[in-house]
Amino acid sequence: MFSKSLLVTRAFLILCMYATQLLQAKVDFTNEVRPILSEYCFHCHGPDKSTRKAELRLDLSEGAQKDLGGYSAVIAGKPEDSELVFRLHSDDKDELMPPPETGKRLNDKQKKILEDWIRQGAEYEEHWSF
Repeated sequence: MFSKSLLVTRAFLILCMYATQLLQAKVDFTNEVRPILSEYCFHCHGPDKSTRKAELRLDLSEGAQKDLGGYSAVIAGKPEDSELVFRLHSDDKDELMPPPETGKRLNDKQKKILEDWIRQGAEYEEHWSF
């Protein structure tokens, strides 16, 4: 049986965790996420079918969340289960995205933006010109 003080402590920690999530600023897809995806991902995983790799399309929500055989690039609300996050942090050069031969690397701030966006539900916004 748990002691009363242990239960109070656990409840406090849970409340702090939720409060931190609520206070976290909402990531802006148009101004923060789309520029990262456009610069680092869309060449191989964007709208151009002739350059698209791995049958993965990250410019559309349906493509990013598509089942790719037991995994998805983006699992809304779960960055820890999203292949995109795994690939951004991989130590294996064959799995790392963007691939090392592109000469492009996301910095820690950009990775955090993508992780926070996925954690917050990975909502896509239509481009202003559409």
